[in-house]
Amino acid sequence: MAALFRELLGESLDRVPAPIRALHEAALPRRFEGRAQVRAAQGWLARGLARVVGLPGRDLDAPVAVTIERDGDAEVWTRHFPPRPMRSRLWQRGGVLHEQLGPVLLRFRLQADDEGLSWQPLSASSAGAPVPAALLRGISARESLRDGRYGFAVGARLPGLGHVVAYEGWLDVE
Repeated sequence: MAALFRELLGESLDRVPAPIRALHEAALPRRFEGRAQVRAAQGWLARGLARVVGLPGRDLDAPVAVTIERDGDAEVWTRHFPPRPMRSRLWQRGGVLHEQLGPVLLRFRLQADDEGLSWQPLSASSAGAPVPAALLRGISARESLRDGRYGFAVGARLPGLGHVVAYEGWLDVE
C-alpha cells in the first residue's frame, strides 16, 4: 500500500526536501521527536473552539513528539503537545487530503515545491454542516526545512474569533 502523501502527490513528492519526503514515506507506525512553540487561543470563544477540536490549549515552548499510524487507508497523527495530545485522522479522496479534527472535517489541496509542502484549505464542515469558505482564509499549514530538519508551521485565525492556534517547530526524521 502506497503512503498517503505519495498517493496524493505522486512524483511531485520527489520535489520536496529529503526530510519532508522521509516523514511522509516512513514505515508506519512511527514516532518522531522534536520541539514546538505553541501560541494558544486567547478569547473565550476561540478557546472553546480549540478545546472542542482538540487543539493545544496553552502557550508553550517544549519538546514534542508526533506518532503516525496506519488505520486502513488513513493515517492517524497524534501530536503529543503537553499536557494533552492532539489527534487527527487523514485520508485522501479524489486527490484531496481530508483531515478530521474532532467534529471538524477539513479538506486540503497539497502543493509540493522545492522548498516543501503547502496545505491549501479548500473546504470544511462541522458535524456535517458546511463551514463558510470565508472562514478558511485564515488557515495555513506549511512543511519546510528548519535548520536542515523537517519543519512545520500551522496557524488558524478566524473572522469574528481571531487567533485560534499557531504552532511551529521541527522534528528529527531519521
